[in-house]
Amino acid sequence: MKIYRQYFVVVCLMIFAFSMFSGCKQVKEPEKAPEIVANVAVLDVQSRTLTEELTLSGSVKAAEDILLASELGGPVEWVGVEEGQTVKKDQVLGKVNLKTLEAALNQAEAQYELAKLNYERQKQLFEKKLISPGEMDKYRADHKVAEANHKSVKVQYEKGLIHAPINGRLDRLDLDVGEILVPGKIVGRIVDVKEVEVIVSVPEKDVAGIKEGDKVAVHIMSQPDVVYKGDVSFVALGAEEVSKTFPAKILINNPDNIFRPGMIVTVSFRKKPRNGIIVLPQSAVLVKEGRKWVFLVKDAVAIEREVNTGAMVQDEVEILDGLSPGDSIVIRGQHNLLDGDKIKVVSGGSMKKEESN
Repeated sequence: MKIYRQYFVVVCLMIFAFSMFSGCKQVKEPEKAPEIVANVAVLDVQSRTLTEELTLSGSVKAAEDILLASELGGPVEWVGVEEGQTVKKDQVLGKVNLKTLEAALNQAEAQYELAKLNYERQKQLFEKKLISPGEMDKYRADHKVAEANHKSVKVQYEKGLIHAPINGRLDRLDLDVGEILVPGKIVGRIVDVKEVEVIVSVPEKDVAGIKEGDKVAVHIMSQPDVVYKGDVSFVALGAEEVSKTFPAKILINNPDNIFRPGMIVTVSFRKKPRNGIIVLPQSAVLVKEGRKWVFLVKDAVAIEREVNTGAMVQDEVEILDGLSPGDSIVIRGQHNLLDGDKIKVVSGGSMKKEESN
């Protein structure tokens, strides 16, 4: 009986061991996660010609901008113009204290005419030797004194007339009949904007590339898509003492009065073209904490490559080093990539433009 019991125990142990072994064989190994492959667009790097632009802000100044002042003091007797009116050179705009001056002028004219008449009469008598040289000298002197006095009073009279010194538009007028002026008071402003100047400050590193006669493009804030043409009329030889920049002037024809004094505009200068330059879309270059890099494509793998950049022209950037012609770089889908990621190229090509404008 004891033997049978031992036999039963052995059989049970064998059955248990067999069931455990079978159960272990049925446990499946964990499946590997599917490999993630990023879809990207690439660009084949090529060198080409690059034409940079230097863009500077400048202020508009009228080609002629004159302040009017009264040379004499006294009451304003007459005003013949209004603000906004177009005036011509030497046109009389107002009169100051002319009644007093007119009386003095009439008196001086009469004295001059009398002295002149006496001088002519006495000259005839002197030629006939009827008067002495001393008497002739007196009449000659009286004539010259009267003539000088007449001219002096006439100059004073003219100062009582406020003239327009240039052709232009009367942009401001502070002159009212009956007002008492003091000499030198500013009474108006005349501007001529048929031509205007734009004043810009050129950095030292760029001034050598700007020459008088160069053509430039000018933009104003109210019409950002409209390009106006101008010519460089002046480039200073010396730098400003404080800013260390070089003043330059741009001359612009302005027949429709689009440009007004005081406006802020932008001026674009075209630099000399440079050949053999690698240029990429700015979006292809990733930037973080001062580092700049792109992703190269090699054997369907994204490889991180640091680059140094140079000039930016519109939406493109110059690559100074880090890339060579023939490299393929990721230009779309790069923002979520890591170095060594598997990628799939879904579109690509080379930059077709020969020059950046």
